[in-house]
Amino acid sequence: MRIGTLFVAAIAAATLVGCSAPGTIRPMYFPGGFNPFIRVVQCTQQDCSVTVAVTENSSANFCVPDVAEILDVSGGAAGQRNVTWTITTDGYEFSKESYKYGIFIKSDPDDEFKNVQITGNGKSLSLKFEHQVTGKSYSYALTVRRTGGNKSFCKTLDPWLIS
Repeated sequence: MRIGTLFVAAIAAATLVGCSAPGTIRPMYFPGGFNPFIRVVQCTQQDCSVTVAVTENSSANFCVPDVAEILDVSGGAAGQRNVTWTITTDGYEFSKESYKYGIFIKSDPDDEFKNVQITGNGKSLSLKFEHQVTGKSYSYALTVRRTGGNKSFCKTLDPWLIS
């Protein structure tokens, strides 16, 4: 009888774990460490530049922006950073639509992100990151779309900023 009860309890526990909300999953990245599977852009200066290339899959009719998975601003002194993402592939722009804007900060409890601007005919997206709170990770989403007559959206990226 005890084995049967234990079995039912184990099934119930596995079900509850499987149904729970996933929460925030952080990348396997340690500042200063090496991970060959993750591309990192180090930003130790006030002005940071990140390039975004777009790959088109014409047979499946979708596009995918390609950017470093981690923007690491943990190096250098604390203080404001000006971060600029620039699309290097012709025929694409950051979205200016209010319902699907070029960047979406998924969590900003410390009000660290300010003044987002899309410039250069949609090729550049910049924002100010206050960098007053260190040791935190922020998830954000980048939204790119095609230019010209077909302004369909590309797949949305979910990279990280590590402070």
